[in-house]
Amino acid sequence: MLSILRIGLAQTACPDQDRDPAEVVEQSLASQLDLIEQAVRVGVQLLCFPELCCLPWFLGGPDPRWLQQAWPVDHPALKRVQRTAGIHRCVVIFPFLERSASGALHSSAAVIDSDGSLLGLVRRQHVLPAEGDHIVQGEGVMPVFGTTAGRIGVALGHDLHLPEVARCLGLQGAELILFPTASSTDTPRILWEAEPLVVAAQNGCWVGACNRVGTETLRGPGGARVTTFGGGSYFADARGRFLARASRDQPATIRADLPHSRLQGERDRDPPHALRRPGIYRSLVV
Repeated sequence: MLSILRIGLAQTACPDQDRDPAEVVEQSLASQLDLIEQAVRVGVQLLCFPELCCLPWFLGGPDPRWLQQAWPVDHPALKRVQRTAGIHRCVVIFPFLERSASGALHSSAAVIDSDGSLLGLVRRQHVLPAEGDHIVQGEGVMPVFGTTAGRIGVALGHDLHLPEVARCLGLQGAELILFPTASSTDTPRILWEAEPLVVAAQNGCWVGACNRVGTETLRGPGGARVTTFGGGSYFADARGRFLARASRDQPATIRADLPHSRLQGERDRDPPHALRRPGIYRSLVV
């Protein structure tokens, strides 16, 4: 485990959505691979991307062509990400549209260690009704991964707004919980910032909220949809204090240095789960 972890969040924008979907995905993927290389040059040891980072936000939208850009876990594109992570010795959290062995589509994230090995997948557990025509919810598996950068938990998309997900990760000893999302400007800024900060304080962990940015226009048989994403990606420490923040309207890769000794010291002084009484929380399981 690294004594000081330099982590990065890649706040990205999707390229022109009016071109062939395969071309858009290839351009996006090439851009993400370049961002890994650029981040490593300034010392980043873990890099996280936003939800469905190689696609426009098509869920619930008018153009079903993007469904054809789903990848199985052994897809060559993911292999390219693994190879880049391994070459540059960087842990990478890479969200993508997954086509499972059964053919079901998930909003997922590949957790790739610094040697390029795929440690596993995280699937979004909560799907909004409008999105349910395209993707299915996860099966309730919310793992924490032991990486060279520490114990990492990931909560995708709308799972940010369900506190049970972060609590499950915290109880498994997550030192860093990452929230790759696609949060539009319709989400109040105070909500976008408050929820992960509370997670940090309640679970005694660092948090990183990674959003996309820019305006996307999708056209298809169902009409047109314009969505503006709110950016504002950030890191916070275990006391809910901001460590780094991105703008609301520009792509950027932000980074922060996280000393493990400081986190452990805070946990020793104020154990995050010491006062829990699981026996009285039965009403939560309904």
